[in-house]
Amino acid sequence: MKTVSHVKTLPVAELQRRVTGLVGQPFAGARTSYGDELRLRFGTGLERASRWELGTRAARWVLLGNVGVLCRESDGPKGLSAFHALDGASVAAVDATRSDRTLSLLFDSGHHVVVMPNKPHRTKDDLDLWELFSPHGWWLAVRRDGSIELIPDEMPLADRPRRHKAA
Repeated sequence: MKTVSHVKTLPVAELQRRVTGLVGQPFAGARTSYGDELRLRFGTGLERASRWELGTRAARWVLLGNVGVLCRESDGPKGLSAFHALDGASVAAVDATRSDRTLSLLFDSGHHVVVMPNKPHRTKDDLDLWELFSPHGWWLAVRRDGSIELIPDEMPLADRPRRHKAA
């Protein structure tokens, strides 16, 4: 594990170990943020300190059910209602080991959320593919170039933009 200005670059095995923390977490909701990026919340608490949050950035995503695709990023905010299918479901398995940095979440309801890299010509290369915020004082930034950064919550906001240049 390499440290650059308080930011650690992780190997894939460590990424997989950290995202496995989602296993057993109940689905707590879906919303979109700036730029219609999908944000999924997990956990039982309402406070940030007790929940996980997965954010898509320069990524495509799809929600799959037993009958196929329930919604995808091209559906925009109106597709969020399909995530009600996950109400009462918990994460059963997570896979972040693919070389293209695809993230796969399987729920105990049989539903599946897959977050995949966007096509290079459709986004800026410096955007994270996806981010995972944990209740344990750290968050992950997974980038298109294959780098995986573990960032402490206490890192000052002013330092965060510079982390791209420091690597």
